[in-house]
Amino acid sequence: MVDRIDKLRSQLAQFATERDWDQFHNPKNLAMALVAEAGELVEHFQWLSPHQAANLSAETKAEVALEIADMLLFLLRLLGSDFLFWAGLKVTRDQVIRYVFATPPELVAAASEQERARVNAMADGILPFSMRVAGLRDDTGLGKRLGPYALDSIRAPTLVISARDDGFGTYAGAEYTASQIPAAKFVGFASGGHLWVGHDDEVRSEILALLRRSAQP
Repeated sequence: MVDRIDKLRSQLAQFATERDWDQFHNPKNLAMALVAEAGELVEHFQWLSPHQAANLSAETKAEVALEIADMLLFLLRLLGSDFLFWAGLKVTRDQVIRYVFATPPELVAAASEQERARVNAMADGILPFSMRVAGLRDDTGLGKRLGPYALDSIRAPTLVISARDDGFGTYAGAEYTASQIPAAKFVGFASGGHLWVGHDDEVRSEILALLRRSAQP
C-alpha cells in the first residue's frame, strides 16, 4: 500500500512539473483546494437523512467518487509538505509524537519539564520536513530489505540503546545486535519510547563513557 501511494505521489509530481504547476501547488493553495473539494463533496449529502445518504443513486455515487478522488489528489500533493507537518504539530502534536516519533505521548506528558522541552524541541526541529521525506522513505525501504550481517566482525566500540515500548519495535533487534558484536554494550529501558523519554541523562552518561573508553590508548 505504501509503495503504491509513493508511486502515485511521484506520478502526480511529474504531471504537475510537466505543466509548470509547481508554482501554484504551494501548501496554502493545495490546502484551500482541498477544502473547496470537501465543500463540493458535502453538497451531495446536504439536507439528506442518514438513510438517504446511505442509499445514493448510481449517478450521485459516481459524482461523489470523483470529488473524493480530487480530494485524494490534493492530499497526496500535500503529503510531505512543511505545512501539513506544521499543522499536525499544532493541532495533533500527541499523534505526531506517537506515530512519527514512535513514543507514547503520555510518557511525555508525565515527564519532567526539561524532558518535555527536549522532546518538543526535537519535534519542532524536524522542520523543514520536506527536506527529510526522501531520507525517511529510503530508511523505510532499506528496513524492509535488511539481510544478515557479519556482526561478529565489528571491532569498533559499540553502544546499543532501546526501549521496550519503542513504537518502531527496535528492542529485540537492538538486543540481538548487541549480543552479536564483540564487547558491545546493550542498554535497555522498560519504557521511554523511541526518544528514550525520562532517560536522557542516562543515555548521555553512557555515550560519554563510551567515548572515554574509546579514547584510552
